[in-house]
Amino acid sequence: MLSEEFIDCTLLFTDIVTFTNICALCTPYDVVTLLNDLYLRFDRLVGLHDAYKVETIGDAYMIVGGVPNHCENHAERVLNISIGMLMESKLVLSPITHKPIKIRLGVHSGPVVAGVVGIRMPR
Repeated sequence: MLSEEFIDCTLLFTDIVTFTNICALCTPYDVVTLLNDLYLRFDRLVGLHDAYKVETIGDAYMIVGGVPNHCENHAERVLNISIGMLMESKLVLSPITHKPIKIRLGVHSGPVVAGVVGIRMPR
């Protein structure tokens, strides 16, 4: 495994509130459609603010600012994305209630260690 330390960056994690319940009550097609709608919106925001999408696993979405390319305003970029995510998520409707979904956001600024783990589907 190759790893590298980044002294100053900002991470953002987000997920969908009650996602497990949504999955239990609707079709797989509905789940994929919901995630695609939401993640297309998030991907656009990440591109607009020049951050890096690390990964999505289910309803978890992770981005970073300041890695792999250093920038001084990584926190500002990521926080602007977070505001956009909150706004965009209001336009995505739950297939169960047909009301806007709710998301949780978590942000961390500071040092991180990142690396590629594995050979197949490296993380």
